[in-house]
Amino acid sequence: MDARHGMSGTPHGEPASSYGDEAGNWAGLPGWPEDECRRDARFTDLRGVRHRQDLYYGTERYLGCLASLSRYRLLSPGRREAVLADTARVLEAHGGGIAMEHFSDLFLARVR
Repeated sequence: MDARHGMSGTPHGEPASSYGDEAGNWAGLPGWPEDECRRDARFTDLRGVRHRQDLYYGTERYLGCLASLSRYRLLSPGRREAVLADTARVLEAHGGGIAMEHFSDLFLARVR
C-alpha cells in the first residue's frame, strides 16, 4: 500500500523485531552517538538504555499521528489524503487500529 504511493520508511512498514533489543540498534540508521563518544577521551561511563512501550492506536488516532510526520506533511494535500484514506481502509478491514511498539533509546555519558 505505501509503495503504491511512493512512501517508504513509514512507522508501520518496519517490524519492531528489525530493531533488535539493544539501545542504538536502529536497523542500520545513523545517529547513535556511542561510537563517537568511545573515540572521544572527554567521555566516560557510557551507557545506553532502551525503554519499550506497547500502544494501540485506533484508526483516527493513528491517522492523526501519521499526518503529523514530516514525510506525510511534505506530500501534496491530495496525495496525503489518498495515502491516509488507503491506510484507514486497511486498518478498518483489520479491526480498526494498529498495535505499535515504541522505543525510546537513551544514551548517557559522563564528561571526565
